[in-house]
Amino acid sequence: MPAESARVATRVATRLGDTGRPRIRLALSNWPAVDDLRARIRGVGLPELQWDEVGTGPRGPIFAFWTSGKDAIEWWRALRTHAPTIGHPLLLGSDEDLGRLRESMDGGAREVGLGDAFDPAAWFAGRRTAAYEGMDPEERAEFENSIHGPWPASSPSNSFVAPFDMQTHVPVERIWIALMPIAQPWETAAAIEFGAWNECPSPEEHVVVMRYWFERWGAEPVAITSDTVEMLVDKPPHSQEEALALANEHFAYCEDIVTQGVGTIEALAATLLEGQTWFFWWD
Repeated sequence: MPAESARVATRVATRLGDTGRPRIRLALSNWPAVDDLRARIRGVGLPELQWDEVGTGPRGPIFAFWTSGKDAIEWWRALRTHAPTIGHPLLLGSDEDLGRLRESMDGGAREVGLGDAFDPAAWFAGRRTAAYEGMDPEERAEFENSIHGPWPASSPSNSFVAPFDMQTHVPVERIWIALMPIAQPWETAAAIEFGAWNECPSPEEHVVVMRYWFERWGAEPVAITSDTVEMLVDKPPHSQEEALALANEHFAYCEDIVTQGVGTIEALAATLLEGQTWFFWWD
């Protein structure tokens, strides 16, 4: 791969969106256009698959195939090995998820510049501050008390949700897996224009946060459906202190996983301690 394809730019530009929140603008890596995906798949020794063009992102067409939920993670791992040649694999969820994701893709070009200047601590603090808007001191104290509790007897998170039916917990019959025409795994949200609705971060914000977590924890996206993100973690936290600090970052990034999920930041931290998978969901 040419050096410029993998090199990350060092400039970040910000603007204020309609909500007054800063939006970080950046470019995807300089990746060649998808010209003959099937030939590249054959070139790395993978079997023939039925590829469909499922959308058009900022880097051009996005191709995906469907498989059963029971085989989805095995397929992801097989494709991930060859990411420098074929692109980064990403689970997109069900037909319904794919339809919603397609609606968010406008194919618009991204502005040049990436987030070396990104200050993660400031961004997470800003998200927490925004969550308190409209609360008086008493309401804020009550909210803070509601999201904290004792350390629970929980197990680390080591499985994925996307390949399974949420009601029956059995593998789904059909799930889409795409290949993202990007050079770095943390660019996936921008490649499909994921985010910027309700409290879900913008695509650019997802990218800089995921890059930060990739560098710190070896975390990379495995699945992005219409309202969830799941990540695989190579270097999970090994102490309660680390897990609590990370849980506070997760809460700032995605409040719903606590307030409509595990209940407390400590409960979230317990799943992150030695946990190899992360889950996020926005209402």
